[in-house]
Amino acid sequence: MELEKLSTAPSHEAGAECRIKANGKDTDVYITIQGQDSRAYRKAKKRQMREFIEARKNEIDIDDLDTDRMDVELLADCTLGWRGITVNGEEYEFSRENAIQLYTDAPEVTLQLLQFIEDRAVFTNG
Repeated sequence: MELEKLSTAPSHEAGAECRIKANGKDTDVYITIQGQDSRAYRKAKKRQMREFIEARKNEIDIDDLDTDRMDVELLADCTLGWRGITVNGEEYEFSRENAIQLYTDAPEVTLQLLQFIEDRAVFTNG
């Protein structure tokens, strides 16, 4: 087998485009996000793990951790851009801060991206 077929990190770094659904129907919103083999994803997962370890060390109940915030920050760190999102008819500029706002205010989008990012096949060429 060619080494290129085993090397997944480059395609995960490049990202893939996820078409967002609203009420179960495709929209014109596309979000480009890196996969779980990207450096950004692995770094965010390490940060999450440190938070869990720190909570346990400080005897904080794991259920009290804001895992929704953790997921939103992970996705924001892995998002490369988007298209098709507007506010008052104007394009909604991509930034990490705007991604955090979007993913916080639109849990369904967050869920779709979490499911998308876990599907290694969408980041594979061929």
